[in-house]
Amino acid sequence: DVRHDLEIEARRLRGDLHVQELRRKAAEEEAERLSQAAAREAKRAGHAHAELARAQEQLRAAWREAAEARRRWEAARVASPAGGAASLSQQALALSGGLLGVLGVLGTP
Repeated sequence: DVRHDLEIEARRLRGDLHVQELRRKAAEEEAERLSQAAAREAKRAGHAHAELARAQEQLRAAWREAAEARRRWEAARVASPAGGAASLSQQALALSGGLLGVLGVLGTP
């Protein structure tokens, strides 16, 4: 009869509605999970950017130190060729250690 058919259709529609509600809830939970993951990645990217800026500043400082060491070596070489060579080797060792440290921070082998 018609009433029975309507009851069956109403149950089917309630079932469809329930399935849609479950899908909506799952989509909301997935959106929240993705939002939290994106926030964590943005935070990591911010930290990485700050580390890169610090490493770049260290590299600039190392280059300034290298230029200053070269200037001092040139001045020492002009004043005393033997003393300048000894000074150069000491400064070169110190500079190479500093540059290797900066490159290590940058992740360069």
